[in-house]
Amino acid sequence: MSDPPECNSLCERCSLLSFDDGAIGGQEVVGEDGVARLCFPESKFEFRPENWLEYREHDGDEPDYRLIRLDWELDEILPDMPHLSRSSELGCGFCQALRGLLVNKIVKGGETHPTDDVPLNLIAYLSLVDEGIEGLVIEASFNNGDWDRLIQTMFPLETGPGKSHHPIIA
Repeated sequence: MSDPPECNSLCERCSLLSFDDGAIGGQEVVGEDGVARLCFPESKFEFRPENWLEYREHDGDEPDYRLIRLDWELDEILPDMPHLSRSSELGCGFCQALRGLLVNKIVKGGETHPTDDVPLNLIAYLSLVDEGIEGLVIEASFNNGDWDRLIQTMFPLETGPGKSHHPIIA
């Protein structure tokens, strides 16, 4: 039996997740407190309720969650997710981590029937906080036969001088 592939590289699609914050409008701004922060123009933002990752209703009194859409999208089929499965087998660490999370949340979580072929759309965003970039968010949307579903998964990012600009893959 051959050794399993190493999962510390990114496939061609996921290499798009390695980004230059300046190329997507990020600028360093020094606040009144003297602390430098990474800021993006509001024209780049997509907004969600602050608690959108927690599946609670938004009452309108909470601040918005700020996202910037990245140039990463994937159309998949549940429950097998053939693109993510194949890329995982070839050693893409991000595809492997994402597929594992989606299997746990959607397939094992009972969101779909295991025998159904269900179209799944995945889109990547940067999640922003006042200090800069919080993480990478993958939105997964599908219809489970009863209603449209939207599930989000957050991958924390390490950014800054000397740090890579892609998700930490455990």
